[in-house]
Amino acid sequence: MEATIQAVQKRTHKAADATEVITKTVDDIDHVSAAIASAMEQQKAATSEISRSIDLAARATLDAASHTGRGIESARATNGVSEEMLRASVRLSRLAEALLAEVSGLIRIIRKQDGTTGTTKAPHRPFDAGPSHF
Repeated sequence: MEATIQAVQKRTHKAADATEVITKTVDDIDHVSAAIASAMEQQKAATSEISRSIDLAARATLDAASHTGRGIESARATNGVSEEMLRASVRLSRLAEALLAEVSGLIRIIRKQDGTTGTTKAPHRPFDAGPSHF
C-alpha cells in the first residue's frame, strides 16, 4: 500500500512539474506575442509615414517634372517605385498581422490544453541575457 502511495505521489509531482513548465512556456509565448504586437504597431506607423513621405515626394517630383520632358519621365519612375514600396509595405503589414494571429491562436490552444484562465504572471524569460531584440 505504501508503495502505491509513493508511486501516486511521484506521478503527482511529475505532473505538477510538467504543468509548471507549460505555464512558463505560455508566459514566454505571451511575452513574445506582446513584442510582436508592439513591433507590428511600430511597423504600421512607419509604413504610414513612409507612404505619406513617398506620396509627398511623388507629388513634388510631378510638379517639378511638369516643366521638362525629362522631369516627367523621372516622376513616372518615382511614382512607380512609390507604388511598389506602398504595395510591399501593405504586404509586410498583412504578413505581420497574420503572424500575430497565428501566435495568438497558438497561445489560445496551449491555454485550452493547459486549462489556464488567461491571466498572466510576470513573464518568465529564461533566454533574456540583456535588452530585448524585439
